[in-house]
Amino acid sequence: MTKHKNRLAKRTAKDVGAEIIGAMDEEFHDAPDRILAIVGAAYLDSLLEELLRAIFIEDREEADRLLGFDRPLGSNGSRYQLAYCLGLITEHQRDDLKMIAKIRNALAHRFDIQSFSQTEPSKFIEKLHVGKELQAIAESLARATNDQEQQRQFREIGVSGRQKFQDTVRNLFANLLRRLDSVASPNERTWYPKLSNGVAVEQ
Repeated sequence: MTKHKNRLAKRTAKDVGAEIIGAMDEEFHDAPDRILAIVGAAYLDSLLEELLRAIFIEDREEADRLLGFDRPLGSNGSRYQLAYCLGLITEHQRDDLKMIAKIRNALAHRFDIQSFSQTEPSKFIEKLHVGKELQAIAESLARATNDQEQQRQFREIGVSGRQKFQDTVRNLFANLLRRLDSVASPNERTWYPKLSNGVAVEQ
């Protein structure tokens, strides 16, 4: 019998990715902006939770005590902040996760806000790093053609709040999934590399 009866095999990136990608593509298709904001943020939060679980000890019950609802790491904000402080995500990714959460809150908690183009969500969308990159690429493509219709289409994509949100969610998802596929739980050698055999010596 194992020491912890509640130890479970950790889910692989392939398992998590296949599950979320299928659900995300189905929900994103023709969904209203409000639904897109809510489910996009929810899928990223789920993947962020999986990333943190991947570096925790293999004790599901103890992990649940941190990650469960109303627990210290139960909120999206606490999760992306911890992931950033542990070096699991970059500063830009942390910032974009923060903006995604703000956009989600704006559309989820205000009955009068239903579109990414409205003032409150749009001010957060303009801060998305991936969104800025999309707009720069679209503008570059528009300048590279003399076709006015193509120019219009490229620029329309570049300023679309919905497109910026979707591209940011997909980019973050892909990056978090790659990290989930590479990360490993730390052990005593990780924390105490200067000690012989990685084992702390009692004083």
